Amino acid sequence: EDVPINYKQLVDTFNESICKDYSIIIPTSNDYESSFYIYLKILDNKKFNETVQSSKLNYVIQKKCNLYLKVLTTLDREQYSTYMIRRHFLPIIYDNHTIVPKYKPFTIQFSVVILDVNDHSPQFEVDHFRFSINENTPVGKKIGQVLAHDPDTFLNGKITYTIFGDDLYVNKTNKSGRKMFRIEADSGELYLLEALDYETKSEYLFIVEAKDNGNVETTSWPSISSYADIFIYVNDVNDCQPEISLTLLYNESISLSSINKENHNIINNVSPQIYSLLRNDSNSYTA
Repeated sequence: EDVPINYKQLVDTFNESICKDYSIIIPTSNDYESSFYIYLKILDNKKFNETVQSSKLNYVIQKKCNLYLKVLTTLDREQYSTYMIRRHFLPIIYDNHTIVPKYKPFTIQFSVVILDVNDHSPQFEVDHFRFSINENTPVGKKIGQVLAHDPDTFLNGKITYTIFGDDLYVNKTNKSGRKMFRIEADSGELYLLEALDYETKSEYLFIVEAKDNGNVETTSWPSISSYADIFIYVNDVNDCQPEISLTLLYNESISLSSINKENHNIINNVSPQIYSLLRNDSNSYTA
C-alpha cells in the first residue's frame, strides 16, 4: 500500500496483435476505478534487436504485447484491501468501418490485493484506565485488563503490552526489585504481585505501552507505540482494631468499671468532661 503514485506493474503478456488491433473498454464505473490505469504496450523493439545481435541467430523475433497496471492515487489497505479489475477488449474499427473477422471481443478480470504496511499506531480504548481493588485482595488475583487496537494486519497489528513507572516497585529506589503489579504482554491483563495496605499507600499510578510488531529490518515501517495511564485505587477494609483514648477537661479519674470494653463506649455519666476515646489492648485503662 505504500507504493508511489505512477508505480507500474506488469499484469499479463499477449501476442503483439492484441496491442495493434484491440482497445480497452471499462465495463462499469466503480469508486476505485480511478485508482488505476490499465493499458497495453508493445515491448521495446530495441531490446529485441539487442537480443538478435547478441545471439547472432537468423530468425524473426515475435514481439509481445504487455498489459500494465499503473497506480494513480495513494492506496490505503484499511479502506480497500482488494480491487476487482475487469476490462473488455474490443477489436479496433478502422476507417472503412470493418473489423478483421479473426479478432473477437474478450474480457479479462483480475484482482489487485493491497499488502499491508505498518502505517497505523495502536489505539487504546481510553487514555486513562482506572481500577479499584480492596486492600485484602489476594496476591496473584487479576485486577483488570487494558486493551488497544491496531487496524494493521498480521504482525503489523499484533500488540505487545509493557508497564513502567515508580509505583510499580515495592521499593522505589530499587528499580530491579520486587514489583507490585505485572501485565500479560499479549492480552493486557493486570495482576497483583504483592500484598496491599491502604494505610501505607492508597493509590498507584504507572504507564502502559502498547507496541505493534513492525520490523524496520524487513520493511521501511518500524514498530509504533502508544501510551496510556493506569490508576489503581486501593479500598480500605476494616483490618485495624480501634483504640480508645480518654482525655478529661479536669483532673479527675475514671474507674475501670466506667468503661464497657466490649461496646467500646463510656457507660457512666462523666458529663460535662470533654474526652476522646482510646482503647488499649492491655487490661488497664488510664485517664
